[in-house]
Amino acid sequence: MRSKSYTSIISKASFDRLTESEIPFACYRLPDQPQTVLIEQPNASLHFFDEKKHRNKTGFLFAPFCSSKNMQPVFISASNKSNKKNRPAIANRPPVSATKKQFEELVKHVKGTIARGAYKKIVAARALVKQTPKQLHPVTLFHTLCKTYPSAFVSMVYTSQYGLWIGATPEILLEVKSNTYKTFALAGTMPAKSSARKWGSKELEEHKLVADYIQQSFRKLGAPKPHMELQESTKAGDLLHLRTTYVYTGLPKTKWNEVVKVLHPTPAVAGLPKKKSIQFIKKQEQNERGFYSGYLGPVNVGDEIHLFVNLRCMQLFDNHYALYSGCGITASSVPSKEWKESELKMMTLEKIIRQIK
Repeated sequence: MRSKSYTSIISKASFDRLTESEIPFACYRLPDQPQTVLIEQPNASLHFFDEKKHRNKTGFLFAPFCSSKNMQPVFISASNKSNKKNRPAIANRPPVSATKKQFEELVKHVKGTIARGAYKKIVAARALVKQTPKQLHPVTLFHTLCKTYPSAFVSMVYTSQYGLWIGATPEILLEVKSNTYKTFALAGTMPAKSSARKWGSKELEEHKLVADYIQQSFRKLGAPKPHMELQESTKAGDLLHLRTTYVYTGLPKTKWNEVVKVLHPTPAVAGLPKKKSIQFIKKQEQNERGFYSGYLGPVNVGDEIHLFVNLRCMQLFDNHYALYSGCGITASSVPSKEWKESELKMMTLEKIIRQIK
């Protein structure tokens, strides 16, 4: 399915101008919207997100999976003033590709850890690095993703320190309009062409862990029970995901960042218990995730907040690109099936790259 009325605000010339000047920018297209939005800074400074300073400011938030001293949420805004503080020089090198054997061994290790009772679920992720085709321009890729996946959040984010990231994610972390908060439990995956079209016990278990976590997170902040819950199968590329929608009212809009801090990372990208899962991921995965499985989106644009989990994404380097994907591992996971699922998730972007001539 392709969007018939898609229009774009960014061109190859404007992209080249911004990157050559090392100006941070974010270009994005909200789900089911026909036009893109471009937010660019007036200077080349890197601005880390400051809750007191930026919470009510208009801009674009770009956050990693896990913050560290040199990798924190970035805030891109047209009103950002020059920041003379020295920012770290980031080694912008491609990650290491995992082989099928390596990833399946990781899944087996995760299953063994879960079986010992310390965890309920852990998300195992991997990277795939390939040489960039000479004809592939990032703007062409961004436009094609917008047209091919009209219901995804499509983004292209650049800073000189963290490089260029492009993605088409199906997962909303948080949407805030007035005092209404909307979030989704998105966990459980199967091929869209699956003949069964029936969710198995592994997928239902994985989904319930995320759904329960979201409700518990809002309860911590004093939110009432959600007034609407909708469970459905939703298509994203060649995959089906099990999704439950939660809508909360009664929290002031100014609490949005408190909600984000409680929610992220959800069990859909990390695991349960959360802190121990993050520690496991840092120790056992081949690569640092960087901004893969972090979150991103416009803040206070049109007085609304739209934050998405950075899935189905890639990082572009001088001559290579890196795709990322992960799978939720539970006690009933089958390593070969998890490898296949990770391949299908990467195909969201990979098949588009192959089409571009």
